[in-house]
Amino acid sequence: FDQPMAGPDKIGHSAEPSPLVIKPALGGVFTWLSPRNGVFLPSEPLALDHRYDLSLRSGLTGTDGHPSSAVLRRRVETPPFSVVFPPSGPNHAELRAEQVVTLVFNATVRAADLERYIEFRDDGGERRAADIWQGTNEDDDWAYRGLDLPANLVSNLVMAATQQPLPVGKGWRLVLRPGLPALEKGLRLRARAEIQLGDVRPFVFEEAIAHHVIEGGASIELRFSKPVAPSLTNEWGRWIQLEPLASNITANTAGRCLNL
Repeated sequence: FDQPMAGPDKIGHSAEPSPLVIKPALGGVFTWLSPRNGVFLPSEPLALDHRYDLSLRSGLTGTDGHPSSAVLRRRVETPPFSVVFPPSGPNHAELRAEQVVTLVFNATVRAADLERYIEFRDDGGERRAADIWQGTNEDDDWAYRGLDLPANLVSNLVMAATQQPLPVGKGWRLVLRPGLPALEKGLRLRARAEIQLGDVRPFVFEEAIAHHVIEGGASIELRFSKPVAPSLTNEWGRWIQLEPLASNITANTAGRCLNL
């Protein structure tokens, strides 16, 4: 305030009645920190997707007994119900055909209510239905966490996975349709949200590189576009023809490489 509003006996104490008026009403305490300023601490969380109008109580007087000329007209808007992780920005990562996505909301949700609002889509128009289940503490690596539910479940965390493997395609994303509900009555997703996931590349052979290391012997490194199955260590002969074929060939896998 421009003028002293609280005497020494009021500093550090709550003001009754509070000089601050909030509509709709919000529980809390206003405390004078000095003759000219104070702080309001809510005693309850601010509701999501709400607008609060702040003003001053009529009839305020300063320490001199004269009416205060102070004016306050301020509007505070809280964020809408939304996904807070992962971010919805561009993602050019390579995607697995069987993808699991972690979704963290800013309010409590129930996985059983969400499945019909969520699906996987790509730039070519392909769609895949999603399985949705409530996440647990083991799934949650993030500091933002809701209230824990029974059986170690987390109230604002859900997991989404494809019901069928994603086919080769570009621009796969997880689409959340408007109307997706929070557990709190009347709280729903206002607009469509899209979580960019990346591309599903085809599994193809990329190149062969021959090596001959001193005292290490000869080898051929076969590189593919995706990690190869460890079973190729024993079954590579079913899929790969090598000429001339030596009798002492061994095989091992390392990520996207098969080494003979």
